[in-house]
Amino acid sequence: MSDTLTPKAALTLSSATLSSATLSSATLSSATLSSARAREAEGDLAGADAIYRALHNPSAADPALLMGWSRLRRRIGDQQNAAAMLQAAERAGGGVAVLVDMAGLLLDQGRVDDATPLLRRAAQAGRGPALDFEMARWEAAHGRHEQAAALFRSLT
Repeated sequence: MSDTLTPKAALTLSSATLSSATLSSATLSSATLSSARAREAEGDLAGADAIYRALHNPSAADPALLMGWSRLRRRIGDQQNAAAMLQAAERAGGGVAVLVDMAGLLLDQGRVDDATPLLRRAAQAGRGPALDFEMARWEAAHGRHEQAAALFRSLT
């Protein structure tokens, strides 16, 4: 996708501001979070982005929508808006999953030390495959390859 969004603009877009992947009003009314995910899985990133934009309501933030949209923006390479969406998802009560995604984004950016407190907070809530994956990446970034390998093995 060629357009670049500012964090504020990404969170306040309406159906009237859709890009070249504009959807008809009939499509917008039937658009759901699962259809955005399906479009992304099919490789239609612009279509998925358009659905997320249409579904987003800044006055009633949906953590699941913001996390999905953040993952899409991250996949597109828009790290800044991905981070802004995760911050909004955290404020909306997204919980541990948001912390894990935020840590993963920071690890992608090489900001290992910034990811540390997020991983600690997530670990306090309990372990899960997503947390183990990001912890393995964190261990590898710190040169602890045996620990990273053990965590990666536990995921298979």
